Amino acid sequence: MKLPIMLGVAALALAGSAFAQPESDHPSGVSSRPAFDYQDGLRVQSEIFAQLRVAVPQMRLACAADRQTLCSDKKSAGAADRCIRYHRLKVSERCRQAQDHVEMAREGRL
Repeated sequence: MKLPIMLGVAALALAGSAFAQPESDHPSGVSSRPAFDYQDGLRVQSEIFAQLRVAVPQMRLACAADRQTLCSDKKSAGAADRCIRYHRLKVSERCRQAQDHVEMAREGRL
């Protein structure tokens, strides 16, 4: 009975070293490499905004006729965009494709 327990403890001790964090060069033990590269994150975010600046006006142009028929009571562009998304199943195919394009740009998949 003691042998399986001792083998289990030995296996855990050996496996623990395989999952250990790499040692740092810094005396405090803190890694000098950041966990997240903020410059890269900002670059990706600015690319997404650039794609949205193109995709949103194209979507509004493609959905203009649908907006007139389905959302004519909306005053602001944001309210009209939400209304068009709400009526997604009633809009034209061209408008739906433009909405998909905006969604892909928003998710960074373009």
